[in-house]
Amino acid sequence: MKIVYSWKLNFERMIKAVEHSYIRIIESKNKNLNHASTYERNFNERMTQEVVGILGELAVLDFLNINSDPLVNTYHKVADAGKDVESRATNKLDGHLILRDNDDPERRYIFCTVDYNAVRLIGWSKGADVMKEQYFRSEQKIKSMYKNPRVLRPAWFIPQNALKDMKEFKK
Repeated sequence: MKIVYSWKLNFERMIKAVEHSYIRIIESKNKNLNHASTYERNFNERMTQEVVGILGELAVLDFLNINSDPLVNTYHKVADAGKDVESRATNKLDGHLILRDNDDPERRYIFCTVDYNAVRLIGWSKGADVMKEQYFRSEQKIKSMYKNPRVLRPAWFIPQNALKDMKEFKK
C-alpha cells in the first residue's frame, strides 16, 4: 500500500499561500510575462492555481524539513526545494503530474493533490523516468480528448499510479 504524506491545512497556511500568490502574480506582471503561455485562464482560475501550487510547495518544504518560503522569480532556474526537488499540485484529486518541455528531466517531481482539508503528497518521480512517449499528449491529442479544449501546450501527463511511493523518497 502506498504511503501518502498528508499536510493539514489551517488558517495560517492558507493566508501564507494567498499572500505568496499575490506576490508571484504582481512580480510576473511587473516583468510583463505572459501567464497565458500555457493556456488562457481568467484571474480567478489563475489565483486558484497559484494558491494550490504554493500550498503544494509549502507541503513539500515541510516534508523535506526545509524552513523557507516558496521562491519567487526563479522560473525553472532553481528547484522549488533543495537542489533538485520540484513540487506540482492540483485541486483535481484524480489529476496527473504534468511535465512540459521546459522542465528539467534531472529533477525529482513530487505530485500533490489539494482539497479543503489537506495537501497530500501522492508520489514522486525523476523527470527523465516519466517523460516517455506513453504519457505524452500533443496539441492534437489534447484537442481530440476534449470537446472544447483551450489551447494547451504539449506535455507529459503522468498518472498517479505511475509515481513512486513517498516512502521511497530520499531527502
